[in-house]
Amino acid sequence: MLDWGYYSKPPGIAWLNAIIGLLSGQSAFGIKAGATVLATLAFYFLFQAVRLIANEKVAFATLLAVLLSPGNMMLGSFLTTDGPLVFFWNLGLWMTVRIKMEQRAPGYVFLVLWLSLGIGALFKQMMLVQILLIWIGCWWLRRDVIKRWELSAATLGSLLFLLPTILWNRSHNWITMDHTAHHFEAALMSVGAFFSRIGSLYGVTAVLLSPVLFALSLSALWRVSTRLRDATIGEKFFWLWGALPFFVVSIMTLRQEVNPNWPAVFFSSLVALTALVWSHRLLIWKRALLVGLGFSLILMCLPFFVGTIYEKGWLKPQRRGWEGYDALAKMVDEYRQENDVVIAVGHRFCASQLAFHLRGQPRVWLWNESQKVRSQYDLWPKLPSDKDVIVVLESRSSDKPVVLPKLFSGAEYLGSTVLHPARTEHQFQIYHMRRSKEIEH
Repeated sequence: MLDWGYYSKPPGIAWLNAIIGLLSGQSAFGIKAGATVLATLAFYFLFQAVRLIANEKVAFATLLAVLLSPGNMMLGSFLTTDGPLVFFWNLGLWMTVRIKMEQRAPGYVFLVLWLSLGIGALFKQMMLVQILLIWIGCWWLRRDVIKRWELSAATLGSLLFLLPTILWNRSHNWITMDHTAHHFEAALMSVGAFFSRIGSLYGVTAVLLSPVLFALSLSALWRVSTRLRDATIGEKFFWLWGALPFFVVSIMTLRQEVNPNWPAVFFSSLVALTALVWSHRLLIWKRALLVGLGFSLILMCLPFFVGTIYEKGWLKPQRRGWEGYDALAKMVDEYRQENDVVIAVGHRFCASQLAFHLRGQPRVWLWNESQKVRSQYDLWPKLPSDKDVIVVLESRSSDKPVVLPKLFSGAEYLGSTVLHPARTEHQFQIYHMRRSKEIEH
């Protein structure tokens, strides 16, 4: 259901999924292909930016390092908010480089910058950070550009894109802002907790970029920071857009947990800075590329061995990786009549997977007994009272059946299944109810 806002995100990713789904016939391949196209174009924008502010050799070195990194493979495989965000972020970065490097950038450059900032902010709030970086960069590296009215129109005018989302949030008790604020709550303040948090952030980043490239990035950050006054224009620019924000995110781990995808938009500039400092050392750079390629190949082969990894208990399968959602949907379809309403009781992943895999992709409701809004499902229309109901209940062996007597009085049990062989404690039971008017949701 398309809207101007959602519980945890601005509306951009929902709209994009709807558009790609419409064009691809709601196929998983089409959605994944959309993610690949966005990632490819995003790094074309990065190549053009580095080529303009440095040279073509450094641009190719940056492009190879990014393309061979495991993080790029993941970015181009899943259509989450990060893919479109990086797309518009890199487009804005390219336009900003043009504004700084060209004698007088034409008006359409500011128009594209305005669109990239505005549309990008509809995917993730992190895009707003680019406005700050643009103004700091202009003040530091090209002050005469500040006098152009187009810069103010492009940067500050891009905030108009958020007006419908802000109005939506106002009518929904600022639910998105409240959810976002929870990400910045202070955690345990201690030396051990800090090293644990920053170690987790750096460990994941080392995997996403590859360990050698990440080590070179930290070295480049330090080298340029210690001689910033004498750095080249390219080094200063990518230090501002990559090294400085990544350092700020690192400092945040002093007080709180940091999701590894938060600094994702800074990685491109961080790699570009690394290429400026290290790409002339061909032996070291080749090793960084080969290690990145090796980690990417391991990531590609991982699905063939992930079953064994789960069986050995080395890694717990996350809900996103559970294998049986399509099989569960086929079971539900076997029992579901045309006018039946489907209700998921459990995690929202089950409801969303059923909504995608069920025949005809019908609306699926998520049961919530509490009075607290927990997800977007709680903001959508209430259950119809004149429909038969198919209920899919997720339960674990440790759960107490608190909801069962109230919800399943007079229900007909149809069957059950497990969605992952390594998570057998999660059972998905299917029930049928002849009417739903007794249910108040």
